[in-house]
Amino acid sequence: MSDSEIQFGATLFGAILALGGGMIVAHLQARSRRNKLGSSLYSEVEVAAELLEIDLDQNLDAFEATFGEHTDHQTLLVKRVKNSRKIFDACCNEIVDLPCHQSIIRHYGRLDAICDAMFDALKQDDQGKFEELRSELALSAECLKMDLKAYL
Repeated sequence: MSDSEIQFGATLFGAILALGGGMIVAHLQARSRRNKLGSSLYSEVEVAAELLEIDLDQNLDAFEATFGEHTDHQTLLVKRVKNSRKIFDACCNEIVDLPCHQSIIRHYGRLDAICDAMFDALKQDDQGKFEELRSELALSAECLKMDLKAYL
């Protein structure tokens, strides 16, 4: 084997190592970004779930301690829950990379639709429907939290 063949082999081997190392680093960085996104979404959904769990009929003190005194607690609750989607909106293009992306997209679609229905129930003064919708959305949030927790 000549010196040029040895140098070529060494160069080729070095290039393969560099390429493999680069691919491993890129994979680890992408996985880290997905984990951070999943963790951030979990926190966002947890906030919405906690808001929905506040018993507005029997625990107004806890609500007022958390959000300050407001005249229409239920409307404020629905507004806050509907707006608890900043991370989802900012990272919606990256969500498809998460294993549970279908659950995430389904939850946030439900969040919008159910919050709108909750506003309608409040306008019609239908407390029963409001509570039914609130429970449905709370269940959706808890299910998504379980899916995200399994991923994390």
